[in-house]
Amino acid sequence: MRAARVIAVLAAALLLMFALPLTVSAEDRQSERMGEIADGINSRIEESTDSGTKEILGGLELDVGSGEGIGGLTVQGVLGKLWDIFFGELAAPSKMLGRLIAAAVLCTLAQSLAAGHAELDRLCRMLGALAAVLSVYGCLSDCITAAVGCLNELNVFMLSYIPVFAGVTGAAGGAAQGAAYYGTDLFLCEVTAFAAGKVIAPLLGVLTAVSAVGAIDPDIKLGGVAAAVKRAVQWLLGIMMTVFTGLLTVQNAVGAAADSAKSKAVRFAASSFIPVIGGSVSETYSAVRGSLGVIRAGTGSVGIIVIAAMVLRPLLILLAARAVMWAGRLCCGILGQEDMERFLGSVGSVLGIAMSIVICVSVMFVISTCIIMLTASGQGV
Repeated sequence: MRAARVIAVLAAALLLMFALPLTVSAEDRQSERMGEIADGINSRIEESTDSGTKEILGGLELDVGSGEGIGGLTVQGVLGKLWDIFFGELAAPSKMLGRLIAAAVLCTLAQSLAAGHAELDRLCRMLGALAAVLSVYGCLSDCITAAVGCLNELNVFMLSYIPVFAGVTGAAGGAAQGAAYYGTDLFLCEVTAFAAGKVIAPLLGVLTAVSAVGAIDPDIKLGGVAAAVKRAVQWLLGIMMTVFTGLLTVQNAVGAAADSAKSKAVRFAASSFIPVIGGSVSETYSAVRGSLGVIRAGTGSVGIIVIAAMVLRPLLILLAARAVMWAGRLCCGILGQEDMERFLGSVGSVLGIAMSIVICVSVMFVISTCIIMLTASGQGV
């Protein structure tokens, strides 16, 4: 009996001696493999990010494998970056504001000298409106170019990012969710590319031209066209966001339930039908899914930060231009230049349309990514 106990103790010691290194080695291999996956995703995201966005993210550390996704991100740093970019982009619109005020003052002086001469007064108003059009043209063209360029860069980034995030989601056990995300977001990319190349720039250009004609010749009542189109575009964007978000939410809710059922079935089959090591296989499967879930969360958070940084500068350019237009419109109203005031109001509506489109597209990409992250966390992965 004593010899049997000694043999049992020796056997247990030998099992521990050989099993522990194997376990540690397996954990090391898994950690190393997850690190390789995270490094590959980091490289892919960095390659698809444009130089302007890299400059904005210069002090931050992108790492999808950390769980936090991005390091060095603080509220003070974000506010400081916003402040610096906004006031840096105010330089060109401020010069435009000076030209607008000078034109308004000269027109007001000329009208005072032409008092009692209706034709001269009308001519002064037309010349003032023409001066406003010429003053605004360069800044407005730069704003439209920035908005269209932002959509194109965002589209290029998302075409590289969507397969990565969908693939990580599928590998982490969310095959149905990854498929839904891939299909809906690729469709959104196609719509964005078409709008940026064929619709936005021509639409904003036509609205600007119509507003200019209505300002130069007051008999042609076209001042409200830009505001009406702005309201229509905002309604259309709101409907698009509602349909897109609702569709993706329903798809991911159903997909999350299906993926959760598949995961439980795999774990049950492994623990029930694989002899001896079935429980270990089931736990290993859960551990791998958990590690991939960390990478998925990091990939989602990094993607959201990159999207926000990508649209930051164009939005601040548009915001600075709108602020200057508002200030110019206020000055023209004080000086009695109604035609110039109406034109600047129409230009503000044009800039508002550009801002609405950029914000809507970027928010839809962010919402779709957040939905995947939230529904996946709800599975307990």
